[in-house]
Amino acid sequence: MNSPALRLRIALAIGIYQPDGGGAAEWLRAYALWLQQRGHDVTILCERMELSSPSAIPLLPLPPAKHTKNSWRRAKALQALVQSHRCDVVHDSGCLLTADVYHPLMGSLMHNWYRQLKAYPLALRLRRCFQIRMWRDVRLQLHQQRQPQFLIACSQRVAADFGGLGCPKTIIIHNGIPLAPAVPPADLQALRHQLNVGSRLLVVVTATNFYLKGVMGVLQALAHLEPAEQKRFLVIVTGSIQDAVFQSYIDRHQLGATCRLVGWVGPIDAYYQAADVFLHPTYHDAGSLSTLKALAAGCAVVTSRFDGSSDWITHGIDGLILKEPGNVGELAETFRRLLNDALRTRLGTAARLLAPVIHQDHQFKKLEALYFRMSHPRTA
Repeated sequence: MNSPALRLRIALAIGIYQPDGGGAAEWLRAYALWLQQRGHDVTILCERMELSSPSAIPLLPLPPAKHTKNSWRRAKALQALVQSHRCDVVHDSGCLLTADVYHPLMGSLMHNWYRQLKAYPLALRLRRCFQIRMWRDVRLQLHQQRQPQFLIACSQRVAADFGGLGCPKTIIIHNGIPLAPAVPPADLQALRHQLNVGSRLLVVVTATNFYLKGVMGVLQALAHLEPAEQKRFLVIVTGSIQDAVFQSYIDRHQLGATCRLVGWVGPIDAYYQAADVFLHPTYHDAGSLSTLKALAAGCAVVTSRFDGSSDWITHGIDGLILKEPGNVGELAETFRRLLNDALRTRLGTAARLLAPVIHQDHQFKKLEALYFRMSHPRTA
């Protein structure tokens, strides 16, 4: 517990607050609870709050009258809410006009959307470009990155992206995770039995956006394998299914016995611990928490070079890093490599050794130290 002189009033700002849904909101809730346990006064301010588990952390959402599709107007309204709330530090994840700490959890939106549009079929790119209202949000982020005392990048990839936009002085503080308790072996066996894994290799893919996370590439790679090779795998894809085209592809190529879209799964820690392989061929991820959880669980992890969490991985030692997530040939060859029992065991054993260094406490303490540098420069 910090002394009274070092206790801070901290405002954490986020867009949609849905901590049970994973991703940025899950991270923010864990961080807010950690700060609270350290004795700080913490408030979460958000554009919109969706249903979540009860929390002792004060939540201040924008009133419904302030909800708008215009990201600049939302930022302006949320900024007024922040200014009405007395605090020592304002930590923004990407939804305010100005803050003390700017920590874009999605990384550079310009790079995010460029890579995201590459992931979409040509026929859907224009529609997607319209849906995300790119020019408004990019304008907002270009304004944001010029304002704060500190711009935090959660990976070398994100720092390089912002460096290319004229922001060379980013501070890299990698994402962290809480270490999940070990699931009893009997429960893991029960889960594998429930999924009907049998003697096959269980491959887990997690995705909130099937296109962005490269799910179609996974299906195409499976279709490129010989039937005897396909039968060695059971691929489970978790997450909300946005487009019927994915199930249609599975049906058309008769992959139903090899790949299943199971929808949203929560809690998912048991899946990481039951899996033989975690596959994440993402086109963009500032720093995937799923990748970190799979490493800590001892999976043989395969991710792409566009996943910021690949900073933790030495290719071929504690994981495999794909050069191009949409390269079906590379993905198919990776599936074949993973049939090697010795390789999977070696990758998983080395990955599990990373667990202590990817614990979220390391990240949280670095962020707290930044707050002290701003608010108590003589004692920091």
